[in-house]
Amino acid sequence: MESQPRTVCGAFMLMNRGILRRYHPQMNSSNLTYLAGNSSAFDDMAAVYNAANGLDNPDHIDLDGDYFRQSYSHPSIDIGRDLIIVRTKGKEAIAFGAIMPGMSKTNSSVLLTMFVHPEYRRKGIGSQLLSRLITIAQNRGARRVNCSVPSFRAATSSFLEKHGFEPLRQWIKLVHQDLNHIEHQTQSCGLAYKIIEEEDANAWAALQNSLFSGSFNYTEVTGEEFVHMAQFDTFCRDLALFGVHNGRTVAYCVGTLLGPTGSPTHERRLIIDGIGVVTRQRRQGFARAILNEVMTRAAALGVTRSELIVDGHNDPAIRMYRSAGYRESYRRIWYEHRLT
Repeated sequence: MESQPRTVCGAFMLMNRGILRRYHPQMNSSNLTYLAGNSSAFDDMAAVYNAANGLDNPDHIDLDGDYFRQSYSHPSIDIGRDLIIVRTKGKEAIAFGAIMPGMSKTNSSVLLTMFVHPEYRRKGIGSQLLSRLITIAQNRGARRVNCSVPSFRAATSSFLEKHGFEPLRQWIKLVHQDLNHIEHQTQSCGLAYKIIEEEDANAWAALQNSLFSGSFNYTEVTGEEFVHMAQFDTFCRDLALFGVHNGRTVAYCVGTLLGPTGSPTHERRLIIDGIGVVTRQRRQGFARAILNEVMTRAAALGVTRSELIVDGHNDPAIRMYRSAGYRESYRRIWYEHRLT
């Protein structure tokens, strides 16, 4: 039983063109500049994201510049090369997009993320930005560009399909609304828990890679990436666990806390970033047990809500999450554009 972990430091890959709320008659392509990213852009990115994603996403939570700074600090991301900020002549940031590490370490595929402020839709900004991001992907030697779109954004799906993207797969967004009312599972399965420390990073990487190598949208990780992740404000040491049975590590679960940097723990959400059980030890209740342990620990910190994304083809994992109290919120449709 496993649910594939998120990649690229937890950044969600999506596009949002939003809804027009105020007309800007003076806005045209000559009024805009498409600038390479830099370290001072993250607060502006957060503002665009919050305006765009908060408009129609039922699960939206405001994020701040530090969250984007951490998310884009992946060693494979060069913000001066891979990130574009769109600004008006008055220097207001109205859109951004990025090409990020994808499914393959050979860079044969990359991930696209893009947001346009809702007050600036239907002005060709999305098409211009997408074209520039595709050029970045080609210059990186990529053969495929992938992105995901929430199922409630039909206009964005149409936009992508118009520009040559094809739907591949669906993931399901699941939400647990009240961690204060979870059933604490007894230790009848005999699983013990060990916090994953920095010295365990290589063991974590080896276990996760053994479970997910070759899976859709998975890039193999290294121990260094765990050490890097542990430096983030989203990381909580008590929510990163190995499950041990008869002296052997048979499972793991890593939860992180989504929310603005420095916000109180109880105002954040538990995100299940990765969970899995070794093949020979499945069907013994280990996945449910270690998930329950992480949820219980998060609830003790004051966290009341949890979220995760699971492959729509993974029926055993979906059943396990439903039995733990998670319910479907929406789906994420993965798209692919093949480059010539």
